[in-house]
Amino acid sequence: VYISKKVNVYDLLDNDDIDKLEKYVEEEKAQKYAAKDFKKSFLPDLEHDLAILKEIDLLWQDIDEDPKLDQLIKELQTNPTLKKKKLVLFTESKETGEHLYANLNRTFSEQVIFYSSQGGQYGEQDKLCNHVTARELITANYDPNNKEQVDDLRILITTDILSEGINLHRASILINYDLPWNPTRVLQ
Repeated sequence: VYISKKVNVYDLLDNDDIDKLEKYVEEEKAQKYAAKDFKKSFLPDLEHDLAILKEIDLLWQDIDEDPKLDQLIKELQTNPTLKKKKLVLFTESKETGEHLYANLNRTFSEQVIFYSSQGGQYGEQDKLCNHVTARELITANYDPNNKEQVDDLRILITTDILSEGINLHRASILINYDLPWNPTRVLQ
């Protein structure tokens, strides 16, 4: 468990930026606590919560529909405003981004990239690429100031990690697939 009054550990955890969190721990700007640091009396409560989560997971096992995603794909294929336009699709979590990528890449093969704190994922064989390669690919496709512009990608799926730092203005549409917990992130 990470806590801090000086840095927002929740944003860092949401962006899977553990390296930065560890750096803040070293600099004493954040604290890190291991399981052994907590009272043993917390364990039964945690085990009870885990049992509830496992029950919920079992209830969801047979659900294989995703109407929100189905509607998004339909809109991307048929809506004149969205059809064939470059777009950025923000999501709150890496797991949702991976789910979107897997499904959108099936329909829009070779036109989709997913970028998170782990790097990039794109292409017909779901190639993983490092941060530098992925950022270069995104810049070439989305930054209007880039010298060598290309149009290989139509859909950029990303977490908040790309909310700053790269000019994405060649995208004419921005979609927040799921809204962030912090309303200022929507404005950003």
